[in-house]
Amino acid sequence: ASRANEVRLQAELQAAKEQIQHLAAALEQEKCARAEAALATQTKKAEASPRSPRTPKSPQRVARAPASPRRAESRGKEPDDHRGSRSGDVAPAARPLGERRVTRRGSSPAALRRLAKDEVDTKLTEYLASSPHCQLEFCRLNQGWYQFRHVDAAMETKCLEMSIVNGKLMVKFEPTNHDRG
Repeated sequence: ASRANEVRLQAELQAAKEQIQHLAAALEQEKCARAEAALATQTKKAEASPRSPRTPKSPQRVARAPASPRRAESRGKEPDDHRGSRSGDVAPAARPLGERRVTRRGSSPAALRRLAKDEVDTKLTEYLASSPHCQLEFCRLNQGWYQFRHVDAAMETKCLEMSIVNGKLMVKFEPTNHDRG
């Protein structure tokens, strides 16, 4: 009786896993559709109201490369854990502050790195591309200065200074005139 119960529970577990995978895929498709709709709306608004020369430019956003196919394959072989979707896409948490741009699958990291203004930007982009677990969003303010916030918490954005020391990305977190109050 216990063996039959175990077999039944394993079948239910497998069915639940398949349902979770199906729901995760549907959720990802819905997120992509919403992002594309928002991007289309934003594009229409931008085309309708051209910027005047006196309008200040918004700070440049640091782009994030999608997870590599090799990483997605290795995730598929690992047991389920708290990571959520195994679709191989970048978690929404890892995207930059402000406008959340949709990157098409298969975009080359080189194309995304073209947005980098300096070596700090390049190193930060590389770090974010290789760290899908990072729950921080970054926004470039100025050369070496970035705003960041944690995705899950409702915390304010804070500022920090990034630099390259011995080929490594180093961060100084000090109160500055960029911070409020």
